[in-house]
Amino acid sequence: MDALKSGYALHMEGNLIFGSVHKIDLPGLTPQMLACLKIIHGYVEANSISPSYEEIRSALGLANKSQVHRIAKQLVSRGYLVEQPYCARSLRLTAEARDALAE
Repeated sequence: MDALKSGYALHMEGNLIFGSVHKIDLPGLTPQMLACLKIIHGYVEANSISPSYEEIRSALGLANKSQVHRIAKQLVSRGYLVEQPYCARSLRLTAEARDALAE
């Protein structure tokens, strides 16, 4: 988690998944939620498909996928993420989140 707080880039399977250190204007997010959004955004940009919960878990350094599920549900409820139920790799950033991360 120290790498997330200090703005260092994380790598997953050789791909840069986030590395921006500029101020992102997405109110009400914890550092872990913001890191999750950055991971999803970077992964989709690089691979044209959403990361699995296991890939997000690994990138965030979490102990299990249920923690990713909890974070994803919070991001959906706050309007930064959309998820299609019962569909694998269905996490998508909303336009507001995409625009904030792309700046």
